[in-house]
Amino acid sequence: MSEVDRTEVFATTQWQLVLDCCEADSPVAEAALAELCKIYWRPIYFYIRRRGYGVEDAEDLTQDFFAHILSKQWLDRANPKRGKFRAFLLTSLKRFLIDANERAKTQKRGGSIDFIPFHEVTAELQYIADEGNQPSPEATFDTHWAASVVREALRRLGERYESGGKESIFRALKPFLAGEVGMSTNQLASSLGLAASAVKTLLYRMRQRYGELLRDEVAKTLTDPNDVDAEISYLCSII
Repeated sequence: MSEVDRTEVFATTQWQLVLDCCEADSPVAEAALAELCKIYWRPIYFYIRRRGYGVEDAEDLTQDFFAHILSKQWLDRANPKRGKFRAFLLTSLKRFLIDANERAKTQKRGGSIDFIPFHEVTAELQYIADEGNQPSPEATFDTHWAASVVREALRRLGERYESGGKESIFRALKPFLAGEVGMSTNQLASSLGLAASAVKTLLYRMRQRYGELLRDEVAKTLTDPNDVDAEISYLCSII
């Protein structure tokens, strides 16, 4: 077995999270929905903004969409045999928005879901910065989906280092993963009080762990393991 332990390799798939939402009025359903919100609210929010909705409407519709996930009609269509979770979620979102105006007449938006941390990012600044770079709402969705997958892999990687008492090592090496390097490995080694060869070994191991976790995150959204490499290639090409 590789650096990623078995419990992580065989982690719950995103399809299973959807199925767990079927457990009406249970902690399992609430936890599953919270997990889906935490990972995927950004691509959904930015897709809605790209479709022309204002800030408040987009936030409300994002919350409404996750509430919609709990509906029997949506869950009846949520079959893992449909393949890519990314494609299924985007198709569901498109259908959801078709009826958005009609729903607005009959119910208050955004009142039932409080898992989405809109305050955690300066969403509008990010949206404005990206606005001229995305050719379509679908491309916007995919770009932020890819970023969400990477973010989740990095979160899990950070947790592994933190649990091993190596949080400072993770913080020091993380910029080398993201291409935000402001110093050489020799300078990094000096700042950490380590030999350059030791830092290179640490970087190699971190990249290996990160690659495994990223692969696992992508695999969670697919039903066919043979699709993982193609999906990773696609996501890397757009991020």
